[in-house]
Amino acid sequence: MPGGRKSRIKGKTSVNSEENVLSPSDSEDSTSCADKLTSVDNMEDMKVSIIAEIKQIHTDISNEINEATDQLKRELGDFRGEMNTKLNAIETDIKDVTTRMEAAEDRINEMEAFNTDARDLLSHSLELQEQLQTRLEDLEARSRRNNIRIHGIEEEAEGDDITGFVERFIKTELALPDTPLGIQRCHRSLAAKPPHGANPRSFVLCFLEFQIKERVLQSAWKRKDIQYKGKRIFFEQDYTSDILAKRKAYAPIRRALKEKNLRCQTLHPARLRVHLQTGTVIYRDLQEAANDLKGRGVINTETFNQVTKYKDPSGPRMVKSAWQNAGTSRRQRERIKGIQEKLKEFRRNVDATS
Repeated sequence: MPGGRKSRIKGKTSVNSEENVLSPSDSEDSTSCADKLTSVDNMEDMKVSIIAEIKQIHTDISNEINEATDQLKRELGDFRGEMNTKLNAIETDIKDVTTRMEAAEDRINEMEAFNTDARDLLSHSLELQEQLQTRLEDLEARSRRNNIRIHGIEEEAEGDDITGFVERFIKTELALPDTPLGIQRCHRSLAAKPPHGANPRSFVLCFLEFQIKERVLQSAWKRKDIQYKGKRIFFEQDYTSDILAKRKAYAPIRRALKEKNLRCQTLHPARLRVHLQTGTVIYRDLQEAANDLKGRGVINTETFNQVTKYKDPSGPRMVKSAWQNAGTSRRQRERIKGIQEKLKEFRRNVDATS
């Protein structure tokens, strides 16, 4: 028994000793496991640390975003307020501009209406002025019907008795010794005395009777060559300045006709009668004569250009618009009546303001 017990105790001791005594490989495995456990713990700590840092970054970013959002809201609010202010100012300016545009349009409409009325009034006034000018020229021409002019007598040849000198000259040169001339007035033309050697002023004679005046002119025209002290003397009608200018404008045409041996006469007041081979033609004005004679080949281009440079001394004629020419006589009378009413209203307004 005792021997068997010892053997069992030795056996257990050997087992325990075998358990307690580890091999080198088992020791290394245990060290590696410890390191791994340490690494895992470190990774867990690092993970916790990273998560904490991420949370901190998230918190910081959230705070910055909130601050930026708040600042952006404030700036947007300020911008909105500024834009509202500017838009209100722009709206006010637009309203002001609209009001001014409406006022300007009203004034433009008034001016257009006034311009239309003024054009009508001016057109009518020009028509009246043209009619009055024609009548005035006719009256002046009629007042000179008993007058004649004598050109070429030298200055101061009449001495102190101009009427007696002219009567003696006419009776002697025109062979009218027994004809009572009845000269009512006689004087030199109303112009400054010309210098020595220049063309003398003409005599203007006014006869009491038209028949005597015509007899003197016809006698002078029949004599043709009348001279005084070696200078040729001319007798002609006493025309107005406008009529005289119109008659003188035919001079280039008369010269061209004379070169072609064609007779012509200047009729009263300023018409031209030409004796062509095809017959006698009477032209009412200079332009008509120039156009027709150039078309017939009677005058050349140079003469035509000289004639077209002539300007009417009575001034530019009023050019009527198409609606005036196309209107009927009734519409014309109604328009004139309306214009007369406008003239009366305009005169009343002028009197009221003055």
